[in-house]
Amino acid sequence: MPYFDIRSDKKNEVYSNDLFHVALCFDKNYLYPAINTMNSVHKHNNNIVFLCLCSNLDEESRSVLLSIKDYGVRLIELNWIKKIDTRFYPIDVAFNIYIPWIVPEIDKVLYIDPDMICLKNIEHIFKEDFMIAMSLELSGMVEELNKNLFKNQIPFVNPIYYNSGTCFMNCKLIRSAHSAEEIDKEFIDKIEEYYLLDQDFLNKFYCKEIKTLPISWNVQFYEFNGGYFYKKVIREAFFIHFSFHKPWRHTSSFKQSKLYLKYSSNKEIIKRVKTARRKRIRVSLKNFFLSPFRFIKRRIG
Repeated sequence: MPYFDIRSDKKNEVYSNDLFHVALCFDKNYLYPAINTMNSVHKHNNNIVFLCLCSNLDEESRSVLLSIKDYGVRLIELNWIKKIDTRFYPIDVAFNIYIPWIVPEIDKVLYIDPDMICLKNIEHIFKEDFMIAMSLELSGMVEELNKNLFKNQIPFVNPIYYNSGTCFMNCKLIRSAHSAEEIDKEFIDKIEEYYLLDQDFLNKFYCKEIKTLPISWNVQFYEFNGGYFYKKVIREAFFIHFSFHKPWRHTSSFKQSKLYLKYSSNKEIIKRVKTARRKRIRVSLKNFFLSPFRFIKRRIG
């Protein structure tokens, strides 16, 4: 793989290569959300270990990951050899594209974003034989939103648009059909074509090969919040995806952060969410008391 290399590949004491593999990509800023995600998966699945594909970790972050005792963790740290412009995205955002070649000894991987919560057993998906599968991006299916929100200017052969928050990969089949050099040519060398880097690329490159997973595999909170089917969708979800406003930031709604807290177990992330909720209260109160003065100022001005 000419454009990045593996800096280190370490496993904790309970990691086993014989179990099912779930992969996450993150840097030190997403360490505790990622651990919270892994905790939620482990709660419902006893035969899953985790591939953590990371960049820009410090020694403390490495130690935290490799000291996990409840489930297997394999920490693979990667570094881009060729400088690429990921704009406002962290550089680890595209590592999932290369999973089949980063771990050539593994046949199947389920990739998930580190801002998700798992609610059910998911091990049955590893029995599937399709090459790649993702859930629909419902908002992206609306033509106007697809142009303005997702800003996809590339000509998809497949009119369906998928969210890559959960992405099942039959790595063995992918390696037999494609090469890492092919990925380099179509992604790295054309990176300016993609707005949502990995998601846009996966939609374009695998457009004729993607199978559709039910929405329950990637329930995005913002798409269903306040909707008629909200409660039913949450009950049936395998994963809830907290895309856009993150629950550990004060811009998140109280309803969203409450739902995230309900299924969270990592003490650090629980602390951050509660701190963010308190900040949101302070900001809301401040805006409430200042709103009459702002109104008067606008009228006078």
